[in-house]
Amino acid sequence: MVKPKTKGVPATPRKRLGETQLGTLDAFLGVSDLTPLPRADSNMATSPPRSQTGPPDHGGIGHLESLIASLPTRADIDWLIMSVKDTFKAEVDGLRSDMTKMDGRLEHVERRLEEAAGPREAAALSDMRRHIDDLENRSRRHNLRIRGVRETVTDLRAYLVAFFSEVLGHTRLTPEHIDRAHRVFRPRLPAPTDPLRDIVCHITDFTLKESVAAAARNITPLVYDGEDIEVYNDLSTFTLGARRALRPLLAVLREAGIPYRWGHPFALMVQRGQDLFVICTPADVQGFLRDLDLPSVDISDWERPTRFPDHRGRERPQYGQPRPQRPRSRRRGDRGRQGVSPAQAEDGT
Repeated sequence: MVKPKTKGVPATPRKRLGETQLGTLDAFLGVSDLTPLPRADSNMATSPPRSQTGPPDHGGIGHLESLIASLPTRADIDWLIMSVKDTFKAEVDGLRSDMTKMDGRLEHVERRLEEAAGPREAAALSDMRRHIDDLENRSRRHNLRIRGVRETVTDLRAYLVAFFSEVLGHTRLTPEHIDRAHRVFRPRLPAPTDPLRDIVCHITDFTLKESVAAAARNITPLVYDGEDIEVYNDLSTFTLGARRALRPLLAVLREAGIPYRWGHPFALMVQRGQDLFVICTPADVQGFLRDLDLPSVDISDWERPTRFPDHRGRERPQYGQPRPQRPRSRRRGDRGRQGVSPAQAEDGT
């Protein structure tokens, strides 16, 4: 049974007998003069092929070859990459030059501001800095800094409870007295010979904290669990920088047998009879030496910030001198001195 044609749907065009249909590749190559092949079942005699008077048409193949030849080569791609790199390099060099100029201008402005600041402004800035430093030290009054604990100790609170109990000679201290305990925030040790990270702990009872610090000062050397331990008060960075800057003066005082003590806000005080000699700012150093008949000592300005690179290579402002990274020794001996104890003088100052 013959199915009726669907209305509206065009029928497939019928191919005529002996007709050769050109495909898309033939059209692209430009091949249009093709001779149809004879049918095998034809009863007519096969006529010989016609002889072509001219050469065959290779225009399509030649066009394809020209397209392939026009494609970019590896040398062209390398040249393009190099041109892009040169362009970016020129742009980056320009930005770097602009940043260098801006840094120079900023340094020039800073120098001009320092030169324009008079004695009144300098004194006001010094007082404000000392006031901020005093506030920071007051916020650290309940803190103790423990140095020499090996890095393998992870339960810091339990370790400190046992250590403080041994220092005090009784077990009145409990884990509830230690509010916080952590290592100082700096990168972990890259080598075993580098100094250990200090532990900073916060003791809720200030009287108990002072008892621990006083007991630790009277034990020399302080050895716990086979390690030399040092206990210090937790002081601000500005105070530590100022004490490091005054180290040459402290050496002169010790040689002369003159006792001294630290004050808060930051001050170095010497008592002679009824007279009290005090250093609060770098401007007080020369008068202090003159009043005590001491030789002249070169003291750096600890109130002037100096930039030092941190562990990431970025420059950070730091007051005083950079803290020396000394290796930890096994035995330090008696570090006491006249008028000041090791726990009162951070970093051996």
